[in-house]
Amino acid sequence: MKIIRCLLACVYLGIHFLMTGCVTHIKPTALTNAPPAERFANFSTIELLPLADAAPHPSHRGAMEKIQQNVDIRLNRQIQTWNQRKVDGPVRTLVIHPEIGEMKFVGGGKRFLTGALSGSSAVVLRAKFIEKETNKEIATAEFYSKAAAEGGAWTFGATDNIMLVRIANSLAVYVLKNFDAAVGGPVMPTAEPAPEQR
Repeated sequence: MKIIRCLLACVYLGIHFLMTGCVTHIKPTALTNAPPAERFANFSTIELLPLADAAPHPSHRGAMEKIQQNVDIRLNRQIQTWNQRKVDGPVRTLVIHPEIGEMKFVGGGKRFLTGALSGSSAVVLRAKFIEKETNKEIATAEFYSKAAAEGGAWTFGATDNIMLVRIANSLAVYVLKNFDAAVGGPVMPTAEPAPEQR
């Protein structure tokens, strides 16, 4: 009888652990991003640097590539269009420095094998906007996205991958919205798509 109770308790604990998954402690530090010191349209040239990783890890490599691809799709063509404008006054260059501050990404293979046991995926992307000629900081922004463990398990990692798209889109929307006016923007993902071209 004691053995049966012990086995039942183990099964219960195992199911509970499976349903709750490992806790992911990555969280944003704010809810909104303050407006930049000025609108991005004041700059004659905008440069977008490759995505950096504040804490490089082999498990980040594939996720970093997917985020970079999605950032490029959403911003590269638009930045090329902006850089063809004629802007009065001295040459001013706005350099965008995007960096993954923290990330836990559960890939499809691991999600297939372990389900919710691998916990949630989460990512924080931070970006600095610096005037190249003066090294003046025009803006800093933070973006956060998460994929729940249960959702990742039911979709075999699809929601984990969608998280990477959302974080790239959040950066793109912030850049687009602050081009004509310095308005800031949300830290959490926005449902508004970032068009490839305006």
